[in-house]
Amino acid sequence: MLDQIAAEGIRFEAAYAQAPWTRPSVASLFTGLYPASHDVITQYQRMGSDLPTISTMLKSRGYRTACFSANPQVSPAFGFHRGYDQFWNSYSSLAETTAVWALRHKVAAVAFDLFPSLLGRVREAQAGVPGTDAASVNHAISTWLDREDAEELKEQPLFLYVQYLDPHDPYHAPDTPAHIEHLDEAFLHAPQSLPPHPLKGSSLPPVDDDTLAKLKAAYDREIRFVDARLGEMLEDLRTRGLYQEGDYLIVTSDHGEEFYDHDQWLHGRSLYEEMVRIPLLIHGPSVPVGKVIDAPVELTDMVETIAGMTGRKAGFPTHGMDLFPLMVGKANGNNELAYSHRPNEAHPIYMLRAGSHKLLQFGNAVEGGEEPLRLAFDLTTDPNELSPLPDAGGEEWERLHELLTKFMDEEADLKRSGSTSVDLTSGVKSDLSDLGYVDGVAPPPPPSD
Repeated sequence: MLDQIAAEGIRFEAAYAQAPWTRPSVASLFTGLYPASHDVITQYQRMGSDLPTISTMLKSRGYRTACFSANPQVSPAFGFHRGYDQFWNSYSSLAETTAVWALRHKVAAVAFDLFPSLLGRVREAQAGVPGTDAASVNHAISTWLDREDAEELKEQPLFLYVQYLDPHDPYHAPDTPAHIEHLDEAFLHAPQSLPPHPLKGSSLPPVDDDTLAKLKAAYDREIRFVDARLGEMLEDLRTRGLYQEGDYLIVTSDHGEEFYDHDQWLHGRSLYEEMVRIPLLIHGPSVPVGKVIDAPVELTDMVETIAGMTGRKAGFPTHGMDLFPLMVGKANGNNELAYSHRPNEAHPIYMLRAGSHKLLQFGNAVEGGEEPLRLAFDLTTDPNELSPLPDAGGEEWERLHELLTKFMDEEADLKRSGSTSVDLTSGVKSDLSDLGYVDGVAPPPPPSD
């Protein structure tokens, strides 16, 4: 299905997520702001209630809005429900996450950090939890549509946001053949306090080539499973008359996944290409067919792009731009730059891509202290980021260092709203109970997605 969408629309070859794990990344997608601006940057923060989002914008423009999310990170618990007429989360996934992470947060934080294999086994136990796979998400969408008045739905424009979870640890697609053994993935997990590559102490244990191949094959099966379910969901919408020739479709992701590309696993730890370079496909009216755009773009561009689809600008400050002029071949602002940020108190990382050049900065400059580590890469000659340029690229790269600093400053200066801390005992419980998703039980935030 993804190949068909790309062939019939536009594919962005260098689209970037603004963070390497779900909650800050989707918050950037929803608000058009970089992480330090929307302030959803730790495991215990939710979006500020006054932040404009894609859903609040479209609802104010007369759209019916609905969100179906299998990921508990994108849930009312963390403020993502605002502006949606309908918001669905899997009860099972939320309840399971609640039990696991309440245990981690209140009882066993030290044990999980000292013995990361325990964390891996807990996550393994979640494999196949009902309600988190793409087929279950599709069923929830169909059930909702069956309850609604079909003619009313056709009369009002609809914005439907769907967050699938399957291409995600644990790697075990529901349609995996019975003869294929599910690998024990405990070795993939490590304390969140682990430094990022290439800092000292960052490397995790490797695996043999056969195990690595099996992991990647399992991940690919999850991608194929979601690809097929996406096609089924779109066909269901077509049959109901809710997805037609004049409608837009956007397919993207909130982060990537590491398979020991830089001595680490899973996600949340780095801003290398495998982590923040994501798919972005756009299909719809006036979108060129079969075009590939190489210029870097960002998830933050989605707010202004979707606003443009409705005929006017977002009307609130964002870091993004409308991609339509770029799609149709017109110059559109500064479309050679992309910025990402790994918000982390101990080990923050900042990334700037300019054309084919890329800078990574590990840590912040502290007056009187050591300079942060900076790595420079030429993605044309070193697409896998294995050979940093000497002296962070030399004199030519000083301009990019200055640009990166400017992005970091602007990210802090455009802080639009303070986030709020998740109250695991009352506030979140009340939010979810009021919305009818979980009977007063709140999902404490997972450590890396």
